[in-house]
Amino acid sequence: ACTLLTERRGPFLALVAGILLFGFLVAVPLFVLVFLRVWARASWPLALGLVAAACVVLYLVFVQGLNVALHRGFVTEALLERFYYD
Repeated sequence: ACTLLTERRGPFLALVAGILLFGFLVAVPLFVLVFLRVWARASWPLALGLVAAACVVLYLVFVQGLNVALHRGFVTEALLERFYYD
């Protein structure tokens, strides 16, 4: 049986692992989508619309507006180096 502590820790650890592996701009929208569908029980159109809006806002605020270099993820970097930068 899951305790309240592990129920709260699990999704957070999954988000951190996702950011480390796949990067901020991949992991956060995916996490928000899963959160909206599983925990908030939002419909697919609402969840996808909110995720799309969140992606645009995150990109415009952090990358364009604040010029912050967000972590791109170890797997994402390896794939980009292998297939894109060659």
